[in-house]
Amino acid sequence: MSSFNHGISDKFTTKLALLAESAGWWRDVLHDPSLIIAVRENYLNVYWLGQAIFIVRMQEDKISVRTHAKYLLNPNLDDQIPLIDGKFDFTQANDEMLTSDYKSGETLVKLKRAAEYYSGKEKEGVHRIVSFNPSIVDVEIAVSANGLPGVGKLPRIDIAAFEDGNDGINLALWEAKRFTNKELTNGKIKGQLEKYMVVVAKYRDDLERSYRRVAKNLVAIAEMSNGKRTLAPVIARVAQGDDPLIVSQANIGLLVFGFDATQKAAKDKEERTVRDKMEVMLKDLGLDKKRRLRFLGKADGIRL
Repeated sequence: MSSFNHGISDKFTTKLALLAESAGWWRDVLHDPSLIIAVRENYLNVYWLGQAIFIVRMQEDKISVRTHAKYLLNPNLDDQIPLIDGKFDFTQANDEMLTSDYKSGETLVKLKRAAEYYSGKEKEGVHRIVSFNPSIVDVEIAVSANGLPGVGKLPRIDIAAFEDGNDGINLALWEAKRFTNKELTNGKIKGQLEKYMVVVAKYRDDLERSYRRVAKNLVAIAEMSNGKRTLAPVIARVAQGDDPLIVSQANIGLLVFGFDATQKAAKDKEERTVRDKMEVMLKDLGLDKKRRLRFLGKADGIRL
């Protein structure tokens, strides 16, 4: 069994296209390019600031969508709830506490606001990077290590993107960290990238096949959006299948963001900045520090 198998069927995309013809949650998602639509194995995740506010599947030839209960708590609530004899009295608030009906043009805004409470600065930064890089094709990527020696539990890969390379189109996988993340200085980031390299080498064919399918899915989804969602031309080229798609350990990189000039210039006892350490680490892994390191204070300034 493949350890990585992303993509949805043509039948699934056809059902989504039909759903997009009517007002409702799916058309709202398509028309909101700030939301990230990630293709999984026979389902979609719709992300806002790292939170999957919709999980979309096809079940019994119908589109099925779910959301977590925590996103249905009305963010507009401002009432005080009285505590009477050991019980909270929700009499006055019951009708407004939870979002029970989906209203086009209104409910999605509430879900996004509710989801913001569960995000964090690193996830927010990743979301901003994705928003400014139309060549990105996936986020929060889970790959099963399937007991590969020395890998163990594998963290999700933050970003997958397509980029032009010398021999075709590269699938680039990026780990994103805020400058203050201790994993940058305690050695864990090196181990994390090493694990990604092992998995990419082992499942190269699975990744190539999956991301060709994902590219086709993303093109189909963009076509449903009436121009609201734009993709980098490189994604369409992968979907067409004319260019080789290169999957290689050499195309794993690191994004560091969320710092100011003082933090950037700070040095340790050995007179090394954090960037110095990251460049040495990438060199030790055999990765090109010029191509595989992005080091910028503001996440929305990073270009892949």
